[in-house]
Amino acid sequence: MNSKKSSNPPTKVFAYARVSTRSQKTDRQEVDLKEHGYDEIFIDKTSGSTTKRPALQDMMSRLRSGDTVVVHSYDRLGRSTKDLFDLIDHFKSEHIIFKSIKEEVDTSTAMGELYFTILSGIAQFERNKLRERTIEGLRASPNKGGRPKGQTKETQQKCLSTYNDYMNSETKSIRQALKENNVSPRTYYKWYKRNKDKKNHNHPTNDLV
Repeated sequence: MNSKKSSNPPTKVFAYARVSTRSQKTDRQEVDLKEHGYDEIFIDKTSGSTTKRPALQDMMSRLRSGDTVVVHSYDRLGRSTKDLFDLIDHFKSEHIIFKSIKEEVDTSTAMGELYFTILSGIAQFERNKLRERTIEGLRASPNKGGRPKGQTKETQQKCLSTYNDYMNSETKSIRQALKENNVSPRTYYKWYKRNKDKKNHNHPTNDLV
């Protein structure tokens, strides 16, 4: 009797590397990734602040349950803390293993899983605190000379809704939130610049204008 072959395709290891400009090289990343081992590598030569990363999008479209994604370090994968954890959460939900060589993290291990659970909690805490500070700033603005010049109360509310939609979503981009709330990037940027905590750098305002 012939044994029945499994219909499941073999799992693969996908490596991802990125540099900020075309003049920069990925040699160092590629050396470490090659030493780790992979079946296929994807390379983007673009700033992390931009949403256009064709190689990453190509890799994401090929991933299947049980596959592994390996990077040289966290900052090569995510545009921001939120973006990084959105990707990690996606990997976890799709049963994809994530490894970072520099940070020595492997989510297939108990320690790796614990590490990212802790970091995810910290990231969510920071998002909540930022949202609270933004709301407090808006409530206090009437006592400090009123709303920003040229922005009505309705416009400010739309901007706040845009901000909350983006920060509370695991998958929604800032451009999607702007479109759904009918707010122009320039109007939102002006509002955000007036209300943001200057120490925060996780919000992708550079993508707006």
